[in-house]
Amino acid sequence: MKEFNPKRFYIATQALKKLHRYYPQTYVERRGVISEKQVERVIELINKGYKQAEIARMLELAPSTVYNVERRRMRAIQT
Repeated sequence: MKEFNPKRFYIATQALKKLHRYYPQTYVERRGVISEKQVERVIELINKGYKQAEIARMLELAPSTVYNVERRRMRAIQT
């Protein structure tokens, strides 16, 4: 293993601070939390017998969001 070179280490850390100039990041706007209306609509569609994937496509939500709404509803029923 090579000997530690503080000058080279410092140069490397400074280069990391300049990366954004060469590789600009594009930020994706995230939706975040779904509204209570959407939660009620998901529960309504689940009760009507729609599959999670169908609900996700219809409401333009991630399938994991639909799953989480259903899981939370089932947990609330069990307690």
